[in-house]
Amino acid sequence: MSRKSLWAIAISVLLPACLGTLPLRAANGWIPVAAPNVTLNTSGNYILTRDLTDQNNGNPVITLGAPDITLDLNGHTISVASGDYGIYASGQGQSITVFNGAIVGGQIGLADSYAAEITLHDLFFSGQSGQAVQLYGNNTTGTTVPSVENLRVIGSGSSEGISMDYVNSAQVEHCVVTQCTDGLSAYDCNGGRFLHNTLSHCAVGVYMDHNWAVVVADNTITDSTSYGVEMSMCTGDVVRGNNISGDRQTLNSPYGVYLASGADNTFDWNLINDHTDPGLEISAGTANVYAFNRWANDGLGGVDAGTGNIDGGDNY
Repeated sequence: MSRKSLWAIAISVLLPACLGTLPLRAANGWIPVAAPNVTLNTSGNYILTRDLTDQNNGNPVITLGAPDITLDLNGHTISVASGDYGIYASGQGQSITVFNGAIVGGQIGLADSYAAEITLHDLFFSGQSGQAVQLYGNNTTGTTVPSVENLRVIGSGSSEGISMDYVNSAQVEHCVVTQCTDGLSAYDCNGGRFLHNTLSHCAVGVYMDHNWAVVVADNTITDSTSYGVEMSMCTGDVVRGNNISGDRQTLNSPYGVYLASGADNTFDWNLINDHTDPGLEISAGTANVYAFNRWANDGLGGVDAGTGNIDGGDNY
């Protein structure tokens, strides 16, 4: 048999085997993405086929420009140039899912504007100068509903971790955020649950401003340089069952939980320790309830609640 015939046989046998996964992906509706600085302007399921490096042209590495997009990063890394975005979801009313990969560098790792629903899970972020994740809802209707799970964020020391503005019913669970100004921040958000997250070495572990009916529960917040949880103008929020540990000797951590102003908030079943000032400080506000909290090595007896607030008992 000639050498040419042998090559023909080899190609006919091996090529389908090597490409065996591609028809499966095509059959399942997955569309490959192999180039940076692209816009996905058709609804569908997309998958990265290689690592992407930003071409530094002022555009996001990937723009999600259509409703109903699922993007599987497929274990790959998106490297973003300084000042650019990694992934940007640009359309109002979208349903977006992004998962399974890493975004390194840039100003913002992943940004969303006005998506109806956005789901993020199993993602790694590092080296952003602004925010790792920025989710921005409609400031009139607040229609964005985020679901965020199993994210790991390593900040630059001057960047934010997971930032949310004007969103409803956010679910943020099992995320690990370190070395950020705010590990997890929420502004003007309605409802939502921030559960089982680990926030360490941030200026503020959880920052909440103008929120109502948000639950912050069962999180571990350690070594904050300012506040474990900082709240302002909040109504009906619940801070429950968190382990908030400062470092008064090395970091001079001032407060475990600090409420600048607000009403009808509940603080209970928290373990707060090692702060120079009270573990719980309610600077201004009324009808805020605190109960069943434990303080250890915090200043001024653990709590300074002012008048008009309610000691529910069993705080020590």
